[in-house]
Amino acid sequence: MTPAQNLEVEILNTEAKLHGLRLELAMSMGDRPAAQKHMTAMYAAIEARGDFIRMTADANNECFFDAAGQADRLALQGAAG
Repeated sequence: MTPAQNLEVEILNTEAKLHGLRLELAMSMGDRPAAQKHMTAMYAAIEARGDFIRMTADANNECFFDAAGQADRLALQGAAG
């Protein structure tokens, strides 16, 4: 993937993480409607990430699993660094 594509995947990962944290906060405060809203948004970001990786893999004539593995490896390197 290109640096711009890697950045897009990172943004989608961050959005999913953000909504996951907001989901946890809402649950700890007992705010079920807010928790459900953030859960839906988190799943949408995860789905968008998968769709983006699939689209990128197709455009580059790559295997989806290779592209997803590369995106996950970059995400782990970013988390470790």
